[in-house]
Amino acid sequence: INNWQNFIFIDIVGNRFSNKYVKEHPEITITPIDNYWAECYMIKGDDNVISRRGKYEEFYFKKHYRLSDLRPTDMLMLHNSWTPRWYKLSDYYQTIEDDCTLSNILKECLGIE
Repeated sequence: INNWQNFIFIDIVGNRFSNKYVKEHPEITITPIDNYWAECYMIKGDDNVISRRGKYEEFYFKKHYRLSDLRPTDMLMLHNSWTPRWYKLSDYYQTIEDDCTLSNILKECLGIE
């Protein structure tokens, strides 16, 4: 990056950087997140009524999905600031006892159950 001192951190990982990079690399395609984020297409509802954060909370912490419920192309994108406080404060045993989507996926990835 030329003149990197003028960038703030968010520019390095955000649109200011990525938009320029994508324009210079035509082999990269940007697709709408609704196509790949499971919470966007599995939790029905208008984005004007149910926010993306609401869909995130519903999908990961109120539903009981497993990896087999997802498409192979799905991307799981965790947002620490959107994760409920009760879940962040859960210890190991509470996490594996929970039947929410995030706990189920973590258990499957770790071979627990």
